[in-house]
Amino acid sequence: MDENNRPDKKHPDYDRLHDMRRMVRDVICGVDALMADAETYLPQLEGESDTSYDARQKHATLNKYTKKAVTVMAGLVFAGEIEFKDTPPDIEKLMENVDKRGNHVNIFAREGFEEMLIDGYGGILTDAPSTQVKTKREQKAVDTNPFARLYLADSIWNWHYRINPVSQAEELDLLVFKECTQERDGRFGVAEVTRYRVLELDDAGNVTVEVWIETDGDAKKDEDLKIDEPKRVIGVSKIPFSVSGHLGDEPPLHDIAKKNIEHFQTYSIFKSDEHKTCVPMRVIEGGSPDSVPPTAGDVTLFPPQGCKAYFIEVEGKGLDLVRSTCKDIASDIAAMTNSIINGSPVKGSPSTTATQEVIDNSQETAELRPMAEQYKDTLERMLGFFGEFLNKGIDKGGSVVLPTQWALSAQKAQENADMQAQQNQANIAATLAKASA
Repeated sequence: MDENNRPDKKHPDYDRLHDMRRMVRDVICGVDALMADAETYLPQLEGESDTSYDARQKHATLNKYTKKAVTVMAGLVFAGEIEFKDTPPDIEKLMENVDKRGNHVNIFAREGFEEMLIDGYGGILTDAPSTQVKTKREQKAVDTNPFARLYLADSIWNWHYRINPVSQAEELDLLVFKECTQERDGRFGVAEVTRYRVLELDDAGNVTVEVWIETDGDAKKDEDLKIDEPKRVIGVSKIPFSVSGHLGDEPPLHDIAKKNIEHFQTYSIFKSDEHKTCVPMRVIEGGSPDSVPPTAGDVTLFPPQGCKAYFIEVEGKGLDLVRSTCKDIASDIAAMTNSIINGSPVKGSPSTTATQEVIDNSQETAELRPMAEQYKDTLERMLGFFGEFLNKGIDKGGSVVLPTQWALSAQKAQENADMQAQQNQANIAATLAKASA
């Protein structure tokens, strides 16, 4: 089989973006993930002894600025519950368990938005069981209703867009997912299984799905892949995948994650140097090492005759510079986070938390707002595919209103203004009534 005809063929941008995503995810996962690749994230310094390096690795800690940025940004976009408009009741009912795994759409959507912030892109596949049923009783037993699945960027193995010859709109005509699962092997065993789910839009406008599975066969003879589910046509007009972000985008928090690693490295140096400067070193002039016993805080030392014992302590004047550098890096991270939320630096000293000042200063040019607007489109496309699977039409899914903090703040301000206007009218009416009396 030609390489270009194998379903495990990767998109040209996959590997480049994978390394960037991995770095962001490692920072978000925490210090254990970073120390699993210590040579990359906490390299040994030139001239640093193995003993000092081992101690620095052992005591390394991480301030999770990047993870906090994700939480704050997602919280600003999902500050309440999603509102549906013109969505058919049966579709809105399905949103209570949108993925058939017990997740309400509010939880599902926020998770998808957080993953987009981390990876740069991802998406939602709308699907439905292929089982054919004849009666409502069978439909209820099998539950043939559509459902949604989140796919992270690492699972989106390949993709291709084309220009629709009629509408001239850009549309996906190829999408390949790499799906890795753990499945039962025998009665108690578990095996790692890898599949490739291939969705294609052909020239006739038919959407097909086909699933391949990896085997232990010889790759040179193309025996390492075989068809697990034969190609079949699904009754939709487009590949039912709602992209969040844009396929091939870099992680928007990549620079923040790099700064987070810089802080991690600098702070580890600071702690190591601080420990060394805080421990006085004993000096004994004369005698030999064998004649001097080990000492501790509750041990009195009697040096051999003719020896002189005293302590020296490193002043550590350079620690202030390292400490200041750590603070500067933390301030840089706060400013970078604020720029995504606000579009410009917040006046005053930087803060690593999302305060009311951050919300009030959020501008329409901020990166977070178009991200939220684009994700709104993602959810509406998902609703459209639900409508198509239910034979209502792709344009019958309705729309959504995201509960963004800036929208809620504007709504509250308008409500306060309306209340003040009503109060002013009431005061005027009371004054006029008093004057006429």
